[in-house]
Amino acid sequence: MFKKVTASALCMLSMTVFMPVSLTAEDGLNQNQAVVTPVTAPQSNSASQRIGPKKDTWGDKLLLYFPNRFVDMADMIDLSLGFGPTVKAKIWATRYVALGGGIGGSAKLIKGYNRQYGAGLESGWNASFLMLSAENMEMSDTTRGVQKYFNYYTGIPSLDNSVYNFWKGPQDMFSIGAQGAAFVEIDAEVHPFEIFDFLAGIFFLDPKGDDYTMADI
Repeated sequence: MFKKVTASALCMLSMTVFMPVSLTAEDGLNQNQAVVTPVTAPQSNSASQRIGPKKDTWGDKLLLYFPNRFVDMADMIDLSLGFGPTVKAKIWATRYVALGGGIGGSAKLIKGYNRQYGAGLESGWNASFLMLSAENMEMSDTTRGVQKYFNYYTGIPSLDNSVYNFWKGPQDMFSIGAQGAAFVEIDAEVHPFEIFDFLAGIFFLDPKGDDYTMADI
């Protein structure tokens, strides 16, 4: 009896290991779809992944009140500094109204959207005239706190692009900013919704859902 059971188990295991796998066109990458390697951050963790109570008590909220307000205030403005063979001149008031472009590559120190802190290598080109844009940019070789991504599109920027994901994307579709480069690059931008999030946080509200909790700590 034992031999029959063993033989049956081995047979089923062999069928599982050598079962053919078919790939469809859906498994491929559409050339207009950006690729993002997300970075795990406390604000992106679901409640089910957190250890501890699902909600902070009022005592916990008071304890973390000033640290969270400080971080919310820092979220309002981002700044990056790069060095490399690149030339850029661009301004934008949301990605739907932009003017300018650039080309080249640079090693950058980054304080970026959705609490990215670190460094990475950025390369490629982009050009914008009001609502119309074309971009082929890549962020690679990043430190742990910065997301890697490849962003390629032509036409009007779309919220369906994962690079502009509101909660976890590396870029803010609705920011206001500017960049300039001639071997030394400076990027600066303001995030209107982060300003609203900071003001709401004064009254213990968190519309962005990124306040730190005791479970995160």
